[in-house]
Amino acid sequence: MSSKGCQIFVTKLPRDTTRDDLKDLFRKYGKIREISIKRGYAFVEYYDHHDANDGIEGMNGYRYDGNRLVVEKAGERRSRRKDSRDIGSRGPQANDRCFNCGDRGHWANECRRSSKHRSRRRYT
Repeated sequence: MSSKGCQIFVTKLPRDTTRDDLKDLFRKYGKIREISIKRGYAFVEYYDHHDANDGIEGMNGYRYDGNRLVVEKAGERRSRRKDSRDIGSRGPQANDRCFNCGDRGHWANECRRSSKHRSRRRYT
């Protein structure tokens, strides 16, 4: 039996969380194969991927000891940046203002009015 898709990642755990605490929280979703706990996060591995999915659905956002848990499939990295500055839109935005000239739509390092981009005199 393959364990692919059976491991979930749990973060935002209180530092004093134990394996037994996690076992109590997650065993209602299925039979647990292994729990690996670190400081502030853990991996919970189920025998069945359906149980892992149920654990994610049931526990993601669950408030535990004052913390709201983040539970997702292990190995899946999702972008944590929810704003417009993701990789696809890097660079100046239409509402960005230049520090040099005050105009919108470019940054100071791209400013045509900047003395940095004008021809420099050489003093010898």
